[in-house]
Amino acid sequence: MMRIEEGHLPGQHHSTIPYTFFRHDSRHKLCIVFPVLGYTAQRPLLHYPTGLCIENGHDVLLVNHTYKDNAAFRELDEASRNAWLQADGEAILSLLGETYTHITMISKSIGSIPMAHLALHHLPEATCIWLTPLLPQDNVQQAITSKQSFAVISKEDPFFREDIWKARANAKFFMKHKKAGLKVLLFYQTS
Repeated sequence: MMRIEEGHLPGQHHSTIPYTFFRHDSRHKLCIVFPVLGYTAQRPLLHYPTGLCIENGHDVLLVNHTYKDNAAFRELDEASRNAWLQADGEAILSLLGETYTHITMISKSIGSIPMAHLALHHLPEATCIWLTPLLPQDNVQQAITSKQSFAVISKEDPFFREDIWKARANAKFFMKHKKAGLKVLLFYQTS
């Protein structure tokens, strides 16, 4: 049987972190989903992987960021926003409370910042799925190349940096696809 828990955690600067937690009776697999500023977990790129995880018996924690509507967040410089995102990522760890034997994290765009932080500092065994990651961020680059990861990004994405991809010694491009004018680059790396 699955239970759905919705709530809010205290966040940075007197904000809250809304979340939805889908919990099964046997808790050994977990998926944490980090959406982006204007792209919620209910949109297709995150909705379908979330559904697959639920169908396969994962507990799923959807972190429902509300940064888009937060003026205090938008007014910060990049380093301060990154620190806020990382602290909010750490705050969600308080919800886990269980010993999970398999953790998967999925992020899109700005969600790659807290995910990278957790992968590098708190959940080193997690498998990471990166959808349009923020490649110029050093911690994102480090997490992608040091963890079991799968990343998808378009060459047309403003955060795509070919020099970064090529500089990673263990990076393996396994598909380049051009269809209907969309150039997609898929990357796979295992540690």
